[in-house]
Amino acid sequence: MKLFRLKKPVALMTAAVLAATMLTVSVSAASAATPKTPKGFITEHDALYAQYGDAIDDLAEGLYNMEEEIELYSYQIPSSLVGSIYETCVHTHPELFYLSENYYYSEFTYSGDSTAYIYSYSPIYTVTAAELAQKRALFYEKANWFLSFVSEDMSDFEKAMILHDEIILNSTYVLDKDIYGIMVEGEGKCYGYALVYAYLLSQVGVRTEFVASDTMNHAWVKVCIDGEYYNVDPTWDDPTVDRPGLVGHFNFLVSDQAFQSGSVGCDVHTDYTTDHPSPTTYDNAAFRNAGSKVCFTDYGVFMVNNQANSANANQILSYNVSSGTVQTFKEITDRWDAGGGYVWSNTYTGLAEQDNYLYYNTPTAVYAVDLTDGSEQVFAQNTYQNQFYGVRIKDGVVYASLSPSPDDARTVVEVGNCLERVQEPVLALGDANGDSIVDICDATQIQRSIAGLEELTAAQTLAADFNQDGVVSIDDVTMIQMYLAGFPV
Repeated sequence: MKLFRLKKPVALMTAAVLAATMLTVSVSAASAATPKTPKGFITEHDALYAQYGDAIDDLAEGLYNMEEEIELYSYQIPSSLVGSIYETCVHTHPELFYLSENYYYSEFTYSGDSTAYIYSYSPIYTVTAAELAQKRALFYEKANWFLSFVSEDMSDFEKAMILHDEIILNSTYVLDKDIYGIMVEGEGKCYGYALVYAYLLSQVGVRTEFVASDTMNHAWVKVCIDGEYYNVDPTWDDPTVDRPGLVGHFNFLVSDQAFQSGSVGCDVHTDYTTDHPSPTTYDNAAFRNAGSKVCFTDYGVFMVNNQANSANANQILSYNVSSGTVQTFKEITDRWDAGGGYVWSNTYTGLAEQDNYLYYNTPTAVYAVDLTDGSEQVFAQNTYQNQFYGVRIKDGVVYASLSPSPDDARTVVEVGNCLERVQEPVLALGDANGDSIVDICDATQIQRSIAGLEELTAAQTLAADFNQDGVVSIDDVTMIQMYLAGFPV
């Protein structure tokens, strides 16, 4: 983000005047009621922060409290750093989304010293205090919605992957919106993608570095995984034209070497500086060709490789995060019609999961796989003129994207509510017929099941195993009868 330096005319101050002014300095009380970026979890210009970190933190606090003038003269920061200080502050505190790109500052000098120092900043706010209260409430509400997809027991890799995918699935690239637009409205440009991602990661204990290239007029982040920082560009992993239900991973956890050459299929990124060089650990990871959301379930991690002419092409894959290996879960044999008797070589299958049901699309249908037993069913037939290009879930509803081709705009349609898994009741030991009473009827129920006359449900089977030996047999019938007769069992 380019910030204009608009100097506010002030009289040059002598050391004596400065000393008198310092007596009036007051520190605003920090507000703990709303979440802020934890200190040091989003970084930019480490050397600058190491020297002037307290000043940057004070500036952030003043901006958070919408102060009209934020005095920093006691830190004796050369005016030559006025832009770097302000930009570093804003880039490392995405919750300050309500600032204009313009601001004023004032400076002072000491007698006999030609160096000018920053006296204060006078920011320009784009909203009133009342408007900000409303926007903050929406900002934090949506942030909590994103954060509901991750949990404390997840690894940093899982958190980084899940939040990357959810931001992309819920965002569309537009040029006239930034942080608030991406977080709340689902629209924005690279600056918004990068800083919303960094902010969400900071809330779950993952560190990032904000990175920008003036030549490219572009921004992204580096994410810290196991002590190493890797390039992640969520903007360029979001397909354009927008493809709801599909997610790219070519720009996820990439080394500097690959980022600057495009050698692993990522977009080329040039003319940037970083405090954290990125190694090649994940450059050839199996997720690189994943064109769908990567789904973390109780039964494994799943993704779709939609790239033709690549290893494991056009398959739903089971991904072992620890070993980095994949296995075929299901091959996508359907092809998308390109017209004139031709088909597209790539597939356009999205992936979504809820309650251990895995949903995926072909051109003509959405399917649901029950991961608990591997069974599959047609969830929704495509009754529209155009083909399905991706699938996603939001708030318990399954949506599919319609389009005539991969390069045309999508129309998102609702195809049904997520399947609900019927939870069997937990039955008391011995209550084989589930009537909440252990009596001779339960012994009879077990005898009928042993004879093959009736089939017990899973819950009934657990209750029927009265002697807890893992097998339902006549011994369980005998023990229930002894129990009913008052004998110790």
